[in-house]
Amino acid sequence: MMVYSLFSAFTVFFLSLLFSDYVSSLVTERDYAHLPPVFKADDFDRCMLLGKSALYCTIEFQLAPLNPKESTDGWKQIEELSRDERNYRHDILRHGICIPFTCPNISIDISENSNFKNELADCYSRKFGRYDIYGTITRMHCQTNEPPSNDIYDLLVIYSLIVYVIFLILVSLYETLESSKFKQRKEQATGSKFAAVVHCFSIQKNWHRLTSGDSSTDESLKCIYGVKFYSMFVVISGHALMGTLHGPIINPRVREEIWNTITNKVTTGLGSLFIENFFVMSSLFLTLNLFQKNEKKSFGMADIFRNIVDRYLRLTPTMAIMLVIHCSLSKYTAKGPFWYHLIGEEFENCRRNGWTNFLYINNYVNSSQMCFSQTWYLAADMQLYIMGLVVIYMLKKFPKQMVKILGVFFIIGISIPGIVSFMNNCGLLLAYPERSYTIFLQVKDWHLLYSSGYSNIGASILGIIFGVLYREYYDKAEKRIFTTKIRSALFWILSIGLYVVTIYASFFVSNESGFYNNLINALWWSAAKTAVSISFSVFIYGLVEKKGGLFLTACRWKPAYYLSKLNYSAFLVHVFVGRVKAASIRSPIYISDYVFVTSVVELISMTYIFALVLCIAWEMPFNTLRKMCMGQDKKKMEKPSIEFTAVETNPEKI
Repeated sequence: MMVYSLFSAFTVFFLSLLFSDYVSSLVTERDYAHLPPVFKADDFDRCMLLGKSALYCTIEFQLAPLNPKESTDGWKQIEELSRDERNYRHDILRHGICIPFTCPNISIDISENSNFKNELADCYSRKFGRYDIYGTITRMHCQTNEPPSNDIYDLLVIYSLIVYVIFLILVSLYETLESSKFKQRKEQATGSKFAAVVHCFSIQKNWHRLTSGDSSTDESLKCIYGVKFYSMFVVISGHALMGTLHGPIINPRVREEIWNTITNKVTTGLGSLFIENFFVMSSLFLTLNLFQKNEKKSFGMADIFRNIVDRYLRLTPTMAIMLVIHCSLSKYTAKGPFWYHLIGEEFENCRRNGWTNFLYINNYVNSSQMCFSQTWYLAADMQLYIMGLVVIYMLKKFPKQMVKILGVFFIIGISIPGIVSFMNNCGLLLAYPERSYTIFLQVKDWHLLYSSGYSNIGASILGIIFGVLYREYYDKAEKRIFTTKIRSALFWILSIGLYVVTIYASFFVSNESGFYNNLINALWWSAAKTAVSISFSVFIYGLVEKKGGLFLTACRWKPAYYLSKLNYSAFLVHVFVGRVKAASIRSPIYISDYVFVTSVVELISMTYIFALVLCIAWEMPFNTLRKMCMGQDKKKMEKPSIEFTAVETNPEKI
């Protein structure tokens, strides 16, 4: 019976692949070409030349049939396309309209917003009369050629940043003069608190910190720098692709047909599992740090509190400056027909909900209107960091119960995703067009199973387990794991093999595979998250034991080490850079493989340029200042090392 069930599942799977083209072709290319375009934009710059008469409105236009009982073939095709999650909502048009050119007879007085929307809807509905459909405006944002208005908050931010830049220049000049002309006096003043604070903000000093080598970290662990960099590289690349699909597209049919190959289905589904890697690394680094620093002394509640404060001071200053930019300066960075969708909404969300970021609860509170969207990871990681401290406290207090403690937490961690999925009937987080357009913020399953801290407990516990294994066994050659040929083969199977199989297996439980029900989906969430976390943990442990071949060579590549120091700044800045670029477009873009590749290259290049500036001018100064405040000695302050989390840089020595 089990063999028959498996055979049936495979049969359904391959038949779904064979007939995927047939399903998508129920609306022919010719019919598709005659439908109203999902995205369209009038000439924005030409509209802005109209002076005081310039008025450009970007709308979401909800279509409906004039006669629901006798709808036309065109409307039936729109309905058919809109019902399929693999397509855009063709009954919702996202259009940019130059009012004086497209609807010249309506009033341009938008103070009476409801009347203006009704007039514009009536005018625009007449353009679709041949389809026997009309529309209503569900969302609207209008722009004139007037520059953005400044409020007190904007002025405060602008002047504060100007003062800070001047301060950096003066400090760097002071450092230069002290080094070249007053070397003796500098040596006398080195011990003063003033000199120490000044040196925190010196560009020369921070450049030295960035480019200096690392002699403090165990040689076997240095490959993890490369793992961090390449992991961030994958994240930025994925967000570059998402950013391209987050905006308007002139050939949406191509976007919708991505699902006709299993490779694309699996690739777009990869993101829902790859993030587990970061939670594994974060808890692994935490364990390695705390077990060494507290190896010969107790670890109490005071230590937990101190570590939480230290981590908050490590993450918050750099996140805060980017949050300030999102709340203020972002509205000056670009102007275009789709500016509001790409930047304006984020600006409003940050003004409204930015306070949740400072408490690291933005992945739970008002999460559908999240500010600084990628910082859900910082919130979830902070929550898991606190949990990790509690777990390590228990391991220190009850060392003989270590296996039981880790076992209980691990079982809880792998069970939660399945339970949450089953109770809420969750599906896979595939990057369908509408989900990409809203960057998943309106998708319930994303909040429950991706951005929440509790859904990633399993990965965090696995990181702790492998951290304990490293400290217990690595220095004992006879107890190393991957020492024989059979065990080396097991390394490849459990790392790369298990990872690839898990990713490709995701198609079996997707809604379109035909082999889908709530129980199987729940089991997949628990099993897939656990499998990916195990494979990545094994991969890191194997690298530490000098396995991995070309992977190990790549992870030990010197440039990867230096670029990994920019991880936190790159993480914070890359989405903003992508949004500004996308918000500057003047019309829907044409997507192709070439466009995807160039988008990735452009975003990675620009991200690391801006990350370098942010790191030297802001992240490193405040990180060094934090170390002073937390009482770390000067030598440790100057040394880089592997960090508590996968995205931050230069915390404590391992």
